[in-house]
Amino acid sequence: MVEQKKVLVVSFTDLERDPRVNRQLRFLRDYYQVVAAGAASPKLDEVDFVQLQPRLTTRFQKHLNPVQLLTRRYESYYWTRPYVVDGLHKLADVNADVILANDIDSLPLALRLSNGRPVVYDAHEYAPLEFSDSFKFRMMYQGYKTYLCKRYIPFVAEMLTVCDGIAQQYFRDNGIVPSVMYNAALYEPLRPEISTDPNKIRLIHHGGAMPTRQLELMIDTMKLLDERFELHFMLVECNPKYMRSLERRAEKTGRVFFHPTVPMTAIARETNKYDMGIYLLRPNNFNNKHSLPNKFFEFIQARLGMAIGPSPEMSKIVKQNDLGVVADKFTPRALADQLNRLTHEDVIQFKHNAHAVSKQFSSEGTRQILLDSVERALYPKKSSQNAINRVIGQQSQSANGEYERT
Repeated sequence: MVEQKKVLVVSFTDLERDPRVNRQLRFLRDYYQVVAAGAASPKLDEVDFVQLQPRLTTRFQKHLNPVQLLTRRYESYYWTRPYVVDGLHKLADVNADVILANDIDSLPLALRLSNGRPVVYDAHEYAPLEFSDSFKFRMMYQGYKTYLCKRYIPFVAEMLTVCDGIAQQYFRDNGIVPSVMYNAALYEPLRPEISTDPNKIRLIHHGGAMPTRQLELMIDTMKLLDERFELHFMLVECNPKYMRSLERRAEKTGRVFFHPTVPMTAIARETNKYDMGIYLLRPNNFNNKHSLPNKFFEFIQARLGMAIGPSPEMSKIVKQNDLGVVADKFTPRALADQLNRLTHEDVIQFKHNAHAVSKQFSSEGTRQILLDSVERALYPKKSSQNAINRVIGQQSQSANGEYERT
C-alpha cells in the first residue's frame, strides 16, 4: 500500500468557523494525511490538529509595532509576531510533503517550514488593499502587506484566490496567475420553500456585523419598501457598539428582526425558509468592490433569490443565471426600486433558478481546483503539460498585460 502524502494546512484563524479553510480540510482529508494548524480546532475526523497562538499583541509590541512598520523593518516585524514564533516552534517537526498557506500572514512561515518542499498559497482576497478605506491601514500596513506579497509570492508552487478581479490584480502586481476557487458552500440537498402568502417577501442577511460593511444601508432600504417586505438579520457580533446602533436603527424602521446565529454548516438549512438573500455592499475598498463572499453561495444553497448592488463579481453570476435583482447604484433607493417591482411569481422563479444551479455553484464544483493545485505542486513534472494546457485554456494575455479568462 502506497503511503499517503502529508499536507500541512496553516491558517491563523478558528478552523471550525473559517468556511474556506474548513472546506479545504474536508476536500484534502479524502486523499492525503492532513495536519491542520490554526487558532482553534476544525473538529473534523481524520484531520490532526496543532493549536497555534491567536493573533494577539503584547503591550510592548503595541508600542514597538508603529516604529517597525513606519521605518519599514518588515522582516523584523513579521518574525517577532508571537503567533509566528509559536508556529515556527510547534510546526518544525511536522515534515509535510506540501504546505497550504492561507492568507499572507502565514506565507513566510510556510515557506520557512517547507525546507524546499512545495507551498500552495491561498491568498483568499487581495492583501495590499484589504482595508484601503482606512487611513491607519494605509499608513501602517499597506506597505507591509505589499512587501510580503512581492517578497514571498514568487516562491510558491501554486496560488489560489477567490475571484477573477482579484486574480487579475495579483497577476498585474506579481506576474503570477492564481487559480480561481470560489468561496462556494457545501452542497445542500434542499428544495425551494415557496411561501403561500403572496403578500409577504422575507429578506435575509447573515454574516459579521462590521462597520465597514455598512449594514445600515439594508435597514434604510426597508424604509423605501412596501409593506410586503420584512428584513431578517442573523449576525455575528464583531463590534458590540455597531451592533447596538443597528438594533436602534431597526427599531425606528420596523419590519426588521434579529435572530441568533447558527453553526456554519446549518446556515443554508436555516435560511431556506426565507425568500431572498440581500446584500448591499458599497465598493469602499478594493476587496469590497470585488466581493464574492461565502454568503452569496449560501444564498444559492438555501435556494433563495437575491437582491444585491452592482458588485461586478456577484452581479455577473446573478444576471447570467437570473437569480434575482441587481440595483444600478449602491443606494437604498436603487435597490428598493428593483424590489418593489417584484411579483410573487418573480420570487418563486428566482428560487427555482437557484435550485437549478445549486450543484454548479457548490463546493463540488470547486474542490477539484484545490486538489489539482496540490497535485501539481507535489508532482510538477508529471503535471507540467496539464498545467500548460490549463493556462492556455483559461487565460490569454492581452495587449495591456492583463489576462482574460475564457
